[in-house]
Amino acid sequence: MRYAVRFQGETLEEVTAWAKKVDDAKFDVLWSQELHTSPFVYPAAVAGSTKRIHLGTGIALAFVRSPMSMALTTFDLDRLTNGRFILGLGTGVKGLVQRWHGSTYGTPAPHLKECIQLIRLIMDNAPHGKPIQFKSEYYDVDIRGFSIEHRIVRPRVPIYAAAIGPGMCRVIGEVADGVLGQIMASIKWAKDVMEPNIRIGLDRAGRKREEVTISLTITMALGKDVKKARRDLAKTVAFYCTVATYQKLFEHYGYAKEAAAVREQFIKRGGHGPWCWDLISDEMVDAFHVSGSADNARKRLKEYEGIADTVIFTPPNYFLTAEETAEYQKEILATFAR
Repeated sequence: MRYAVRFQGETLEEVTAWAKKVDDAKFDVLWSQELHTSPFVYPAAVAGSTKRIHLGTGIALAFVRSPMSMALTTFDLDRLTNGRFILGLGTGVKGLVQRWHGSTYGTPAPHLKECIQLIRLIMDNAPHGKPIQFKSEYYDVDIRGFSIEHRIVRPRVPIYAAAIGPGMCRVIGEVADGVLGQIMASIKWAKDVMEPNIRIGLDRAGRKREEVTISLTITMALGKDVKKARRDLAKTVAFYCTVATYQKLFEHYGYAKEAAAVREQFIKRGGHGPWCWDLISDEMVDAFHVSGSADNARKRLKEYEGIADTVIFTPPNYFLTAEETAEYQKEILATFAR
């Protein structure tokens, strides 16, 4: 399996130092994120100071930018990284896309499928000056007389998409080059839901399993203080208990009542707090995340063999300080450096 982590740091010096450490530790991919930061800036910032590691957006919100803009940005970043860029897309949630960005949010899976198809069409045709015509439910594009004048490093830059539900997994099997597993999607969910539906999509498109990279996220809090680590991970679990999108996941694991109790307290108390994460048992934490020693982390990682092509190690960050998250990130790097 290949190893991946996420960007860390705020200043250029901090971000660059972290990227160099991860590169030297022989991790395979470094992923940026989108919420409080732009996903394209950090990969560009470290393109010249890293050598071998791939740099990707994990994720960039697909519906808040035009496919043309994302295709051109992808060409630029693949050129700056000399062929090490991965475009990772996700739908985000409806309220964020519509109210924060003022953008259209269609039915998620079909909308993202069309977005990826259009980006791919632009990237296939623009380098050769071919017309780009695409008319669908969500896009109506007609580009003529346009060609890319810059050097094209790779004829096909990988496009990954974030998924947790069956429909999105099938779309990825049809049109994407990889899947990015959500931080609550553990190996059980990957085996029971994600992988079978990716194969359905592959069969629909006449593609092979090796044409899609399955990247699964493992949230880890490693260290000697296991009690604190589990409590910090419980904060992540509690947060997702209050997000409607993930209720089927909790039901799948048999934690529907626990998730409902957290939502009740969240509504009653007007937000997150100890009244939410104190309801999360150690058993529930361990069902989704990994805590404890480096040896335990390596043992748990073996569960992903045969399903995941890449594992994305990520520390907890919900309701934690930046310093606490950074410490967990350092433990991950020390444990899995090659």
